[in-house]
Amino acid sequence: MTSTTVPNASAHSGWGLTVAGLSHFTLELCHNFLPVLYPLLLVSMDLTYAQIGVTALIVGLVTSLPQPFLGFLSDRLGPYRVGALSILWIGVLMGLVGFAPNYLLFTLLVGLASLGSAAYHPAGAILATMHSRARRGAGMSIFSVGGNLGSAMSPLLLAALLPWFGLKATLVMAPIALVVGGLLYAQHGPLAPRGSGAQQPMSAVGAAEVSSSPFFRTALILLTIAAMTRAWFQVSLITYLPVWIETGGGTVAQASQLLSIFSFAIGGGALFGGTISDRVGPWYVVVISFFCLAPAYWLFLQSGG
Repeated sequence: MTSTTVPNASAHSGWGLTVAGLSHFTLELCHNFLPVLYPLLLVSMDLTYAQIGVTALIVGLVTSLPQPFLGFLSDRLGPYRVGALSILWIGVLMGLVGFAPNYLLFTLLVGLASLGSAAYHPAGAILATMHSRARRGAGMSIFSVGGNLGSAMSPLLLAALLPWFGLKATLVMAPIALVVGGLLYAQHGPLAPRGSGAQQPMSAVGAAEVSSSPFFRTALILLTIAAMTRAWFQVSLITYLPVWIETGGGTVAQASQLLSIFSFAIGGGALFGGTISDRVGPWYVVVISFFCLAPAYWLFLQSGG
C-alpha cells in the first residue's frame, strides 16, 4: 500500500503556505544567479556565447524534463522530505560552482544542481495545493511569488558579494539552503495510507475519465505549448540580458538590477494573475497575457539608455 505524508497542525493554516513559499524562495535564490556570472566567465574561462547558451539549455532541460519522473519521490517519501532534500542539494552544488576551474566542471555542477529544482517543483506544487484549500489560484500565486522573489533577489545578492569575494561568493547559498531546508523538513508529519485523509479531491475513476476526454488532451497540449513558449522567451531574455548590458558599457551591478526588476514584475504578475483567475477563469488570464507579451517585448527592444 502506498502512503503519503499527513500534514501536521500547520497544514491547514497560513503558516504551512508561508513555509512552502519560503522554500520556493530559497530554491530560486540558489538557482538563478548564473546570468550575473556569465559576463565574468566570458573572461575568466574564455567562454563563447554558444557555450553560455549550451549551459542555459542544459539547465532548462534538466530542470523540466525529469519532473514527471521525479514526482514519484513525493508520493513515496512525502513532499516535505523531498522539498527539503532538494533545497539542500541545490544549495550545496550551486554554492560550489564559483570554485569550478573550467567550463566542463562548471556545467556539470550546474546540471546536477538543476536536478534539485526538478525534484522540488512537484513536491512544492503538492504543498501549495494542500495548504491553499478552496482558493487554489490565490494559493498557487503566493507560492509562485515566493519563487519569483527568490529569482529577483538572487542576482542582487551575488552582485553585492562579488566585489568582496569574487566567484567564490556563490558559497553563501549553502548555509541559506541548510537553514530553510531544515525548517521545511521539520514540518513533515507521520506517514499514513493514501486515501485515509481528505487530500483526495477526485476518485481514481473520475480522474481517469477526465484525463481520457478529448477536451482534456487538447487543453493539455495547448497548455504545454504555452508553457514552452513562455519559458523560451523568459530564459532567453534572462540568460543574455547581463551580457548584453555589459557589452553595451554597463556593469554587472546594473545587469543584476534589471534582472531583479524583471523577476519582481513576474512575481507581481503571478500574484495578480492567480487571484484574478479565481474570478474569471485561468484561460482568460493566459490568453490576455500572451497577447500583451509580444508588444511589450517589441517596446523593450526599441528602448534605449
